[in-house]
Amino acid sequence: MFSYRVIEDDKAKTTEPFTTGVRGQAPPLVTTTFQVKDQGNASPRFVRCTAYNMPCTSDMAKQSQVPLAAVIKPLATLPPDENNKVPEPPAFIFLIDVSYNAVKSGMVNIVCNELKSLLDLLPRENPEMDSVVRVGFVTYNKVLHFYNVKSTLAQPQMLVVSDVSDMFVPLLDGFLVNVNESRQVIERWVPMKRTLACKQNTRLECVQVVLMICSLCFSVCWSRSQRCLQTPGRQRRSSDPSSRQDWKLLR
Repeated sequence: MFSYRVIEDDKAKTTEPFTTGVRGQAPPLVTTTFQVKDQGNASPRFVRCTAYNMPCTSDMAKQSQVPLAAVIKPLATLPPDENNKVPEPPAFIFLIDVSYNAVKSGMVNIVCNELKSLLDLLPRENPEMDSVVRVGFVTYNKVLHFYNVKSTLAQPQMLVVSDVSDMFVPLLDGFLVNVNESRQVIERWVPMKRTLACKQNTRLECVQVVLMICSLCFSVCWSRSQRCLQTPGRQRRSSDPSSRQDWKLLR
């Protein structure tokens, strides 16, 4: 009876959206239907702790012995936001080392052989439906190669960024794509990547920027109207490809 009353009371008092930026508040119960106002912290739909009151000292923690765990569901169903817009589907960016050592060791060949299986196993809400997860591809050695695999292209396009000290994303449209829509273009891209990698006798020189590239790709592709990007140590200009001169397009 007590548990039932707590559930009903929580439903009754939850009339406003749960704001993720307010410190010290516990989220609604999992049995309560609620809206989330995203202010930067994770929604309780994705991360939920087993306890929201923590011992403030080590002695109290030892005495109480309160277990702490987190339930994480990164691919939870996303409801429409306050503007009634369905959030963008999640995306995977494949960052592939095509340096001399990677080619010589056979790693590039293994990735090419296994990529189709990886794409077929992308997460999905319903096993009977196609995955909505989008994918993008970047290869790197001493330079960076971004790929346009838009479904309307006859052949994939490779865009090379040679200055890794001044990173930017050279394309927006066609970088993150739905696998099922662009599968034919992706399948044409795989042998092209294998051939280009085998022709390049270059050693890895830019591994330190790979994680920054991934973050930058997501920032640009999900914020197309954003006019500037903040990167470590400097203010970046808009990543609109038309405003940059230090990249080249190879078909």
